[in-house]
Amino acid sequence: MKKAYVIAGLFLLAGLSFAVYSQVLKPQLDNRMVTAVVPTTIDRPDILLSFTYPSGEAGYALVEPPVAEESDIKAVFLLIETERYIKHQGKEDEEDAPPVISVMVFDNQADETEGGRITRMQNWAEKNSALTGFDNLSTESEVVEIDGARAIHYQTEGKYKKDMYLVSHRGNMYLFVGQSESDDDKMQQTYQDLIGSVLFY
Repeated sequence: MKKAYVIAGLFLLAGLSFAVYSQVLKPQLDNRMVTAVVPTTIDRPDILLSFTYPSGEAGYALVEPPVAEESDIKAVFLLIETERYIKHQGKEDEEDAPPVISVMVFDNQADETEGGRITRMQNWAEKNSALTGFDNLSTESEVVEIDGARAIHYQTEGKYKKDMYLVSHRGNMYLFVGQSESDDDKMQQTYQDLIGSVLFY
């Protein structure tokens, strides 16, 4: 449960204000706001991951909350529609928080669970159900591939529909979460495009 509280609190950290300033307000003040949706690639060899998302005023704001050194959380990326992100600034009511696309990376070097890769991922998902929602599936889980790596794909229901992928790769566990308000929500397509852009080192 401690991890769940850490993740929930990350959204409220001071890094949010800096992200709005650096990605939205400063370019606007400099009269060089990018109004078009521009593909932006996050390339992180240190966590063996690369992915692309649509940035810009009409795209998404990227937030990278800091993570504690003693935690097994190695990195967190939050993508929120820029317009809704700005409107949410200063609000304390998390019930009004907009849907988010999340990419979370965990250290999984110490996993000595017996069984194959899929079994180990399922065990990890069950052990960390506060994060994965694996105890509240709304669909059957299925095994798919992301950039050649086997992944568990499933969905959960709540305030927002969550489409989730879990991947174990070279000592890391990757959790991709796409929240959306409906099946035809444009965030669904953005999320699937992001998943399609994922590259593992």
